[in-house]
Amino acid sequence: DLDKVLGPPPPRSFSTDGPGCSCCGIRLGSAIMRCSSCDGLAVYCNESCQRAHWPWHKKLCKHLKKQAAEAAAKAEAEGVKQAGALVYNPPVTRPGLSNLGNTCYMNSLLQCAYAIKPLTQFLVSNRYTDELNKDNFEGSGGELVTALCTLFKDMKFGDSQTISPIPMKRVVGRVNEDYAGFQQHDTTEFAGFLFDKISEDLCRITKKPYVERLDCSRADVDLHAAEAWDGFKRRSESMVTDLVYGLFESTCICARCKHVAVAFDPYANLNLSFPTNPMRIMTVVLHRWRGKDGVASGSTKKKKKGKGGGGGGGGGEEGEKIRNAPREVSVKVRADGSVWDVQREVAQATGCDPEKLCMFEIYQNTFYNWFRAREDKLSDVQVTDVLAAYECHPFFSSEKTNFIHALIVQRDHEGDPFGTPIATSFERGLTCDAVRWHIWGQVKRQLDWAKVQEAIDEKKLTEEQMVEEFLPLQFCDSFETLRQGNEDGLDPFPTDDPRVFATCIEEKFVKGWCCFNLAWTKEWLSLFDKQEVERMTEDDTVSKLGRQGEGDHTSLDDMLEGFGKPETLSKEDAFFCQKCKEHQPALKTIKIRRLPNVLIVGFKRFEYRTPYRSDKLSQFVSYPVDGLQVGRHAKAADDKDAVYDLFGVILHYGRAGFGHYVAYARSWESNGPTGKQGEMEKAWYEFDDGNVRRIKPEHVVTEHAYALFYRRRTFF
Repeated sequence: DLDKVLGPPPPRSFSTDGPGCSCCGIRLGSAIMRCSSCDGLAVYCNESCQRAHWPWHKKLCKHLKKQAAEAAAKAEAEGVKQAGALVYNPPVTRPGLSNLGNTCYMNSLLQCAYAIKPLTQFLVSNRYTDELNKDNFEGSGGELVTALCTLFKDMKFGDSQTISPIPMKRVVGRVNEDYAGFQQHDTTEFAGFLFDKISEDLCRITKKPYVERLDCSRADVDLHAAEAWDGFKRRSESMVTDLVYGLFESTCICARCKHVAVAFDPYANLNLSFPTNPMRIMTVVLHRWRGKDGVASGSTKKKKKGKGGGGGGGGGEEGEKIRNAPREVSVKVRADGSVWDVQREVAQATGCDPEKLCMFEIYQNTFYNWFRAREDKLSDVQVTDVLAAYECHPFFSSEKTNFIHALIVQRDHEGDPFGTPIATSFERGLTCDAVRWHIWGQVKRQLDWAKVQEAIDEKKLTEEQMVEEFLPLQFCDSFETLRQGNEDGLDPFPTDDPRVFATCIEEKFVKGWCCFNLAWTKEWLSLFDKQEVERMTEDDTVSKLGRQGEGDHTSLDDMLEGFGKPETLSKEDAFFCQKCKEHQPALKTIKIRRLPNVLIVGFKRFEYRTPYRSDKLSQFVSYPVDGLQVGRHAKAADDKDAVYDLFGVILHYGRAGFGHYVAYARSWESNGPTGKQGEMEKAWYEFDDGNVRRIKPEHVVTEHAYALFYRRRTFF
């Protein structure tokens, strides 16, 4: 069928303007090939592209012809002189890849690999078949690159919003048994495997020569670097090595004889370590303990009687209200520490007893996470999380304590939480009525007492009668009920029960804690002082250290600078000294000798402390989206003016051993495998397995970044 629509092959012509090839996307000049069956809606740069595109275009072509014929027949029947016009609106975004079971590491990398425009053009146009090396024992016999080509064609030409990468997954599992199952894997390790194998599948060298590994001195390092790169190309030259491979320069100085040995190694991705012992700035909202009258601990000001008999925070002066308000405190702790470290530093900075502080994560005006164990890792706390510390009586996990600890969330008449959630404690021997008054003392400071007095006078009630009649207190059967506001788990507060409160709800304790829901009516909400509800003071530590997320981050440039710092090799990692003729400890330094056209940067966020324990570093890394200048970190003269633009980001959510990968990517106009590349698109898209959505450019720089993909503006 294709031979019937093929015209005579015109000379290949390229241009910076004009239509793009329907297959590879390269911009074309005036001399182009067109599909005659659909009036030239599909245009091509050569016959190879048209043949590669035909299996996908054939179905669309027939549909367009049928659509045009129906439109022409309808126009003729209506007596309208109108020819059937062919109209095709291609999809705006490429499809997502369905998750087959823990395959997000593969999906995210494939989306970023697809965004490497020269590689995608090379595969989907079938030009790779001219360089396919099935006899290379170091490759996959051409299976992997063929499966990748088929997947890329489905993503480019298919009409489905979600594609299942089952064929690709099967081939990956056959080539490497480590990826045969559905376990979780590291996406940067998978990137190294994928680019290595497709590089061997596309290797232009059919018979690889023997190339001796070079060890040289400092005197002739430039010459030996060129020889090392030439030796690597003589064995592994391919389209992939032209794009993603660079060269490391490794220098070892023997600790015994001071002999200097310089070696060179190719690399496909640059894995960067975080600074040693990084620190984090944590900002915590501190709530000092309040007694039944709502006065913070440590207050020396005498309580002042309010108009309605409120006392304490009710009718007190402005200074007393500020002293009762929550306070923001900033502390500096180790990034690989625990939440208990934050709790201890907050206590030291404010004069509290760390044993009397209870730490929570607050989200949307309610308790979201409860840090009860001292081993809770700080790496699980993100930069945007809000931590709050509540001063209570000493907390013990045993239920048989002298105090009961209570969590209180306030909700409006529509059931939405508002204001500040409250954590407090009271003696176990209090009656139900006394407990109700204790809780009233925690929230009364938030009321506008002028309005309260008006309500008291209007209803002709005392404050005691108002509390007994209108305080909308409900008991929650679990922490989850408190957090989600599930009405099925709410019970009325035992107001009229004369017994001790602990006896009434003994079976509903959660290790010495109980939870309350305050469901205010619309009438009660009108009595709240909005300024007082939202009031928060700032500790001096905030101005000295900054806020959470400020100062606890590093930059990509700093990490590249630290990449070249010397490290001492231990006896276990000793290198063989050619002068001593034995393995010796050494001082090793790795530098970037040659930069690739496509720079893949990975962050070493996982620290494996033991075979059974690993921690994730959640430190924020700032990196430029456009105009990354890496030249000063490379030693090759041709790389000094190298400028890169970001086109892909792989994010990791979760912790070590349990998480999820997501990709951000954008496209660019390519003029082929060499020369100056075209402009980057402004639109960024998020690829969360099968879900694809457009995102704002300012969201591309994120604390969850795990791998970055940069394109060199001018390929060498």
